[in-house]
Amino acid sequence: QGAVDRDAYVVCVLEQLHRALQRRDVFASPSHRWSDPRARLLDGKEWDAVCEDVLAGLSLDMPVEEHLSALVSVLDAAWKLMAERLEEAG
Repeated sequence: QGAVDRDAYVVCVLEQLHRALQRRDVFASPSHRWSDPRARLLDGKEWDAVCEDVLAGLSLDMPVEEHLSALVSVLDAAWKLMAERLEEAG
């Protein structure tokens, strides 16, 4: 009595680890599926070399900053609308 069930503890830890991996709260660095996606982002000269092709592939005909600003506006409006509806619903 009072002792920890080791098998149950291991299952609990593994379940919590799996949930954290799915939420991307933790990463498994040698894994492609469970690694940090930010680690594979291009930067500097590598990004400059492919930037135009990537933006063309995404059909972005405006500067990225303008595109993101438009998306932020849409998201902000949707968030405010949802908050209003939740407040009305009580």
